[in-house]
Order: sequence, then structure tokens, then C-alpha cells
Amino acid sequence: MITDIILVSIGFAWIIAASIFDIKTREIPDWISFSLIAIGLGIRAIHSLYYWDHHYILYGVIGLAVFFVIGNLMYYTKQWGGGDSKLLMGLGAVFGSYLDVGLFNPNLDLPFIVILAFNILVAGAVYGIIYGLVLGIIHRKKVLPLLKKQNKWFLIIGFLFSLIIFIVGTFMNELILFLVTALVFFLLVLILFFIKAIDKVALIKTVKVESLREGDWLLKDIVKNGKTICSCKGLGITMKDVEKLKKAGIKEVVIKDGLPFVPSFLIGMIISFVFGNLIVLRSSLF
Repeated sequence: MITDIILVSIGFAWIIAASIFDIKTREIPDWISFSLIAIGLGIRAIHSLYYWDHHYILYGVIGLAVFFVIGNLMYYTKQWGGGDSKLLMGLGAVFGSYLDVGLFNPNLDLPFIVILAFNILVAGAVYGIIYGLVLGIIHRKKVLPLLKKQNKWFLIIGFLFSLIIFIVGTFMNELILFLVTALVFFLLVLILFFIKAIDKVALIKTVKVESLREGDWLLKDIVKNGKTICSCKGLGITMKDVEKLKKAGIKEVVIKDGLPFVPSFLIGMIISFVFGNLIVLRSSLF
């Protein structure tokens, strides 16, 4: 269907452009996100009117709504920035239903919007771990001393949980399965322990106030003469906050930088179109 091909082409082109912006500047221009929403719903509306098929636009609206919820959840828990969340809504408007371009045969045993959301979140988790480990290797001289100073109870508790998983597997005669589960669980604990140190080294930065971007996260409250100028408990710096800092004579602040997460959106999209439901794929492999 020509409409499907147009939407897929636009969706991938916009996400590739957003990925480049995110990697280079850590910002996603609003015009990319808002234009993607408008184009996605607009093309779906035109198709629905021309073919008298209300489902086509309905799926776009549902996709926008589902990704609006997910995006805001990730934003308000400070996992993503506002740009990531708005871009996700655009993806929902475009990919609210599976768009068949005749090239792939993915497993679609669940609604496509559910498959896409799951694959993006999984791709984001794996991407974040790999990106963090790469940063750790680059900054290894600073990371290793921090690892020695960190609270070891996190590792001890992780090891105990892994041991419990292994013991349960022994009694249930599922030794191999539970051994692998225990090893994977403890590996994840080690990675999280490692990434916690990486955050302090690679993602904590001191920047000039005039270089602050809207949405940047303060590491701690900015206090002058006993008065809090800006709080770190909000959802990121606003331009009003920047003006307050300038008026207070604050020259530099410490922020926690984020990872460029948009490339994981692109990876999740590719996986969804090529393979479909990853859970079914994993089950067929094992």
C-alpha cells in the first residue's frame, strides 16, 4: 500500500535525523517531533477519508495516546528528556498500526504498537548498558578508584539473590535453567554497580550558566546566601531558571548529562519490522 510506504519512509527518515541531532547536540528540535505527529495523523486522516476507512486514523490516535503515556512515564521518572518523550509520541502517530512495505515478515501475534513499545524499551536498556560500558572503558582510570569506594552491600545482596535462585533451581530439578538465570541476574547487578560509578565520572559535568539547555538536570540545589535559586527536584532547567541564575551571579553549575537515547528508538523500530515480537523469537530459539 502506497500510504504505508510513505509513512514508513517518513518515520525512518525523521528518526535518523533525530538520532543525528541527539548524538551531536543531546537535543531533539521540537519541529522534528511535532511535525512527525502532524504528518502521521494527517496522512492517516487523508487515507481514512479517501478509502472511507476510519481504522487507519484511529490506530494513529491510539498509538499517539499509548506513547504519550509511556513517554510521560519515562520523562517524569527522569529516565528520558522531554525531547525523547515528544519524539516517541510522533512514532505512535506514524506506527500506530503495522505498515506493510512488502519487504519483511515479522511475527505480529500482538498489536504492532505493543511490539514496537516493548522492542524500543528493550533496545534502550541494552543500548544504555553498552553505551555505559564504553564510557567506563574510556574513563577507566577514574572509574576503577570509584569502584573500590562504592558501597559493596549492593553486590553482596545481588550475590545472595543469585544464590537463592540457584538453590531453588536445584530443588526443582531445573538446575541449568536456574543456573543461567542466576548468572544473568548477578551479571546485571555487576553492570549496574559499574554504571553507578560511570555516572559520577562521565555524566557529571560542570557547565557555564549561559551554556545550559532547557531540560538539563541539576545535580544539586543551587543555593546562594542561604536562598535556593534553583532546585534539583524539578523536571529539568527552564529558561526562567537560567535567568534566575544569571541574576544571582552564578557562573557555573553541575549537571547530570543524559545519554543520546534516540538511536535506541531506531534500533527498536528495525527489530519490530524485521522480527516482530521478540518474546516469541526468544521462545523459538530456546
